[in-house]
Amino acid sequence: MNHPKSVYYLAFRLMDGIGPILARKIIESFPTVEDAFEAGPKSWLGVEGVSNKRVKDVDLKGVLNRAQSEIEAAEKNGWKIFTLEDKGFPRRLRQIPDAPLLLFGKGELSLNPSRAVGVVGTRKASQYGKHFIDDFIKDLGNLNVQVISGLALGIDTLAHRASLKNKIPTVAVMGTGLDKIYPSSNRELAIEMGKKGMLLTEFPRFTKPDRENFPQRNRIVAGMCDALVVVESAEKGGALITADMAFAYNRDVLAVPGRVTDPLSQGCLKLIRSQKAGVVCSAEDLKYQLGWNEVEKTSVQKSLFVELNGEEEEIMELFERGGTLAMDEIAVQAGKKVSNCLAILMNLELKGLIRTLPGNQFEPI
Repeated sequence: MNHPKSVYYLAFRLMDGIGPILARKIIESFPTVEDAFEAGPKSWLGVEGVSNKRVKDVDLKGVLNRAQSEIEAAEKNGWKIFTLEDKGFPRRLRQIPDAPLLLFGKGELSLNPSRAVGVVGTRKASQYGKHFIDDFIKDLGNLNVQVISGLALGIDTLAHRASLKNKIPTVAVMGTGLDKIYPSSNRELAIEMGKKGMLLTEFPRFTKPDRENFPQRNRIVAGMCDALVVVESAEKGGALITADMAFAYNRDVLAVPGRVTDPLSQGCLKLIRSQKAGVVCSAEDLKYQLGWNEVEKTSVQKSLFVELNGEEEEIMELFERGGTLAMDEIAVQAGKKVSNCLAILMNLELKGLIRTLPGNQFEPI
């Protein structure tokens, strides 16, 4: 029986003992994900990190049947499905070594905005944190930014609500399946997010909010953003785990300073002291740190749903790996003529994704 590729990606996701890093290595060792699955565990033993112990209990038929059921249910519910090789998959997230193989989404936002900021923090936000979020998110309005957070109580919830209020696109990454809203007190927010923003998860239906799910969720928040802003955090907590991940993924990490005697400032101060994070006191600081310019409101609205064709996606991936690039470098790496590259670059600039620099060089925005 032929299955869509999403079934095979999810089947790998559901295998016990094989995480996203190892699964990706296995899949990339074969021409297609279907070939990798159908080759079976014995053929995977030549892949670095694969051992008999890891694959001896893999139930190919069982995971395939479950994956088929999940994909059919997702389609019935109108949920979007993004595999690692799909154009709609977040290109920033694809860069990290432990990227999820597949994502389920509910909503209409593009997951490849020109700019993306993660906002995380404590579940017990103070008035200081609440006021900062209100002002910070409101001032992001002219930056064409997508705000990403984790739908948790506290700072996450405040960031999503402020984004919706200010008509700023926002994505909530969940630690459960799309059928299970956690915390339940955010059910109304989640319903609004599904209509005006995006709910996103790598977890299939019926996944409970188990403790180990949330670090996995946090890596997606960290991987999807250009910069991660930590608003308030105790000396230990999920926000610091997310910040450490973002730092490891070479994302900009920014922390809001607070009073040295305040317990909810200790995590942010720790990040600043260890030089893992820069200081952010306003949206202006974010603009300065990332070199972002404001854009016209009309441009913001046009670019919320930016779609890239295959050639444009290929060129954007070069920028993600190399930052600022000269025309000759782009042509060589893309294996195209300079004239062809120039036409693609002009389209990307019109879409607000890159800018031209002196010396025939280009950089992503």
